[in-house]
Amino acid sequence: MPIANNVMHGPAYYSYGWAILGLGFLLAAFCVVLVIFRVTRKKPVKTLSNIPMKPVTKPSIGELKLKYTNQIARTEADFNSHKIKASEAHQQISLAARAFFSEARNFKANFMTLQDLKKSRHKDLTAIIDEYYANEFDTLQRNSVHEAAEKARKLIEEQK
Repeated sequence: MPIANNVMHGPAYYSYGWAILGLGFLLAAFCVVLVIFRVTRKKPVKTLSNIPMKPVTKPSIGELKLKYTNQIARTEADFNSHKIKASEAHQQISLAARAFFSEARNFKANFMTLQDLKKSRHKDLTAIIDEYYANEFDTLQRNSVHEAAEKARKLIEEQK
């Protein structure tokens, strides 16, 4: 039996370092597969149903009045310094009045035609815009820009 002892050996034991190294490679391979999986998956599509709503903050009527009367005053100052023509001044004053109603009353006046405005319940706005229409598109100045600005200011100040 001396020959059998030379041929047969007992189990070879490895150190714990090799086991830790092997587990490290397995963990690294798992992390690589996880990263590849996460990167290549489709992201959820954002729709109106899953986007959170932002709270709507409506500015106070006093802030709006100040904002649009200042805008009208700037338009009037630009006209007085001859930076803009009368037709452009009438158009800017008309847009300021429409924008005020748009923000203050949540009434889409800035997208409406004169015919649409005439069908609405805002008769005071419609009357002023009706006066501005001819002056916005005419090359001759018929009404004073200062009168138009004053009427727009009065309209804005009367709103509650």
